[in-house]
Amino acid sequence: MIKIDLSLAVSCYLFFTLLLVCALWIFYNWDKGSSLAQQSQYMEQCPYCTYVFFNYRQAKVALCPRCKSYLEIERGRTENHVPPAEKK
Repeated sequence: MIKIDLSLAVSCYLFFTLLLVCALWIFYNWDKGSSLAQQSQYMEQCPYCTYVFFNYRQAKVALCPRCKSYLEIERGRTENHVPPAEKK
């Protein structure tokens, strides 16, 4: 019978589990392509705080999640507007 130490057994178990997870991750994401390239049409950048966010609604007016500025989106072009006054 082969005798192995407990720490070696745990290390082997963790190594093969991690190897299996990485192999499954590669297998399921191999043919999907770059999801960022597909979602770049929804990407907007705030001209005030330079925060990059996704605008999935494709509305004419978007709201920056960080600085709460209104951005008018028109055919792929972003126009600047003054941020709303914050109530205190």
